[in-house]
Amino acid sequence: MNSKRFIYIKLKNNYWCLNQSILGLIWYRIFSRDIFFIQEYKKIEFWKLIFYKWKIFRGPKILKLSVYGQLCIPLYGGYKIFDFYKKNVIRIFHDVKSLKEYNKELKNLKRANALKCAPTINKINIDNRWYSEEYLKSNLELNKRKIDNAIIKEDFIRFAIPLLKEIMLWEVPATVSLKKYLEEKINIFKSYDFKKYDQLKVTAIKEYFNQAAQLLQKEGNRKILIILAHGDFSAKNIVVTKSETKLLDWELLTRCSFLHDFYNYFFHILRSSGKKMHLSNVIEESLNVLNTVLNVNTQNFKFDFIYLSKTYRFLYYIERIFSILEFRENIHPEKRIRNLSRNIDVFKKYESCINATINR
Repeated sequence: MNSKRFIYIKLKNNYWCLNQSILGLIWYRIFSRDIFFIQEYKKIEFWKLIFYKWKIFRGPKILKLSVYGQLCIPLYGGYKIFDFYKKNVIRIFHDVKSLKEYNKELKNLKRANALKCAPTINKINIDNRWYSEEYLKSNLELNKRKIDNAIIKEDFIRFAIPLLKEIMLWEVPATVSLKKYLEEKINIFKSYDFKKYDQLKVTAIKEYFNQAAQLLQKEGNRKILIILAHGDFSAKNIVVTKSETKLLDWELLTRCSFLHDFYNYFFHILRSSGKKMHLSNVIEESLNVLNTVLNVNTQNFKFDFIYLSKTYRFLYYIERIFSILEFRENIHPEKRIRNLSRNIDVFKKYESCINATINR
């Protein structure tokens, strides 16, 4: 870590380094095909960066960091600094409270580093709470593509399934009792302190959680598969480069039900689309493809989860509620409860869509 302090100026929501060469930045913009960089570059009013650098007028908000890069993005507990030229990303945790988050994130990253689809960790500095990993130049951003059922299915089969295959076959799945797994989740949910949240929204969330749990309890003591899942598997975290496809942001790596990552991929699309989408057929067809791919690639263990798709879907709903409740201690209660309510609305709409299709 450099002892020199580099100055970053806030433009829109992110920070750009004033110590960098303006000509170098322009050159990279002209000749680079890095989609992520181009999108971030387009967001700023470039003349402001020049004026701030030449001190024609002062900037609204300044950061001084000991790490150099062209772009700095604020994240929970710290920042992510991108050095596009050296293909390096540094994640910094800036306060004492973030030490717990740093240790957890680093533990998950080290574990995920055994997978080919995870970015390579370059350096780790525990004392100063930072680590660096390779920067992956994207040639295609799946979450920016046109929202169309055919494209969604094509992208999932082409890019997401190879990643899911590697993650889902990483370890031999654990076979556990649905009843026992569900009881553990129910007991933890009951222990949460919801006093700081909007009580009307809390009542609605508890009601939905109980309905989902009751539906699963009717399944009896059947067996389900538990695996080590990415935890936030979605198109926004998939980077397609010239030569490979990689998966970013492993800080939520955790043990979940077998199809957690699968459903999260599609429900992230439903949550972010901002309009009604009917993905039930796409999800069903994609699940069949995934089932075939996994069975082709295993010999001693055969998967047949199609008939349990509803069970795994409702397990995902419950696990998703838990991941939002447990994610980042410093998130404002209103933001957390709003996120929970939004997710539950999407779950309800999807189930009503399936029921309407069945009743036709």
